[in-house]
Amino acid sequence: REDAGTPPAGRGPGGGRGWAVVVLLTGLLAVPFLMAAVTTRTPRWFPTHDIALFELKVRDVWSADPPLIGLAGRFGELGPGQGSHPGPLAFYVMAVPHALLGGSAWALQAATLLLQIGGAAAVVWLAWRRRGPPLALGVAAAVAVLAHAYGAEALAQPWLPYLPVLWFVAFLLAVWSVADGDLVALPVVVLTGSLCVQTHISYGLTVAAGVAVAAGATAWWFRARRRAPGPGPARDRIAAVLAVVAGVLVWLPPVLEQLGGGRGNLSILLDDFRHPDEPVVGAREGLDVLLVQLDPWRLVSNSAPIGGFPATGSLVPGVVLLVVWLVAVLGAWRLRHRSLLRLHGVLAVVLVAAGLSLGRIIGTPHNYLTLWVWAISALLLVAIGWTAAAAVEASGMIRPAARRTTLGLGAAALAVVVVAYAADLTSEAARLPVTDGELSGLNRGLIIGQV
Repeated sequence: REDAGTPPAGRGPGGGRGWAVVVLLTGLLAVPFLMAAVTTRTPRWFPTHDIALFELKVRDVWSADPPLIGLAGRFGELGPGQGSHPGPLAFYVMAVPHALLGGSAWALQAATLLLQIGGAAAVVWLAWRRRGPPLALGVAAAVAVLAHAYGAEALAQPWLPYLPVLWFVAFLLAVWSVADGDLVALPVVVLTGSLCVQTHISYGLTVAAGVAVAAGATAWWFRARRRAPGPGPARDRIAAVLAVVAGVLVWLPPVLEQLGGGRGNLSILLDDFRHPDEPVVGAREGLDVLLVQLDPWRLVSNSAPIGGFPATGSLVPGVVLLVVWLVAVLGAWRLRHRSLLRLHGVLAVVLVAAGLSLGRIIGTPHNYLTLWVWAISALLLVAIGWTAAAAVEASGMIRPAARRTTLGLGAAALAVVVVAYAADLTSEAARLPVTDGELSGLNRGLIIGQV
């Protein structure tokens, strides 16, 4: 059944006030990134390694030879036959703000921070569309905690594994939105999923599973609404067409590169995963990595490394989280809460895909290859919290006269979480060091002729 008071699919309640909530929450989440943009303005930064190559690709967007594939990765043999990440979408997305802000290295960093703000805004907007301000506030709290866990230094770097982390949350919420009947989110599924996969291949299998869920849900909703009155079916068809068009446009560059003669990049990627030159970690170690990264304490404490370290730690917190989540799934089933069950279902599919994906990592399962699991952990906490709130409300424990007060206290608690974690991240952003400061200094000397 649908709960009383559930907003129609794709229509957040609250009208203008609802939009004000979206703007306010996005503004709070944006403060740390804006602070980071100010902090990194000086001293002048000179990118190195992958980030320098990334900036060159962004600049090439405006050239006669725009990039058709992503940045080079550890695929195939080093040299002319080396493979790259699937696509150039991140270059194209960041090329406009990079150019408008002056085309400097700082402009690249500012474009990165704007991209992170966009991801946070998309997450809040999607949550508001489904359940209005209450869910938007809960999801904003989860994003504030998640961004704090990643840290200002990581989120300010235009490095491939870090760029899509908040957009992956938006992708998961968009898949759930489609599963819950809001087909307007179909183009969002395609664009956010493509951004994640094209930027870094580690998102590939999990995004593919989410797209499969969205495609199946779309077919189901089209059949269910085929003869429904009103503008719903026409709106759904428009959304589906836009999703297909968006998918064709964003994947056209890598397809053109593949068909352009020689051994295409997609072929290199396929061959590398079919015949890896190093052992894959295997199902058992992949499951261990999943459980380690699901540890909710990593989110709230900002205590886990995120760089090139193996993903290690206790499996117990991750196991506990999954057990509590399974109890929440049972609770949603007993409540017959369809929206919640669909959210739990999406998370179940994504968890299975995540386990399979982690088991296929070639070589060492470095943290930067698995950071996207933290997004799943954050949404598991959202689903658990929402299920608990729905169970309390359905139990009649809260008298009608006290309902408004209880809701107000809950909203206040979530708002405190958003403000507290955003404030701490802002403080961290105000003290950001220069990325690869020593190498940047050497580059500065070479460029301006001081060494």
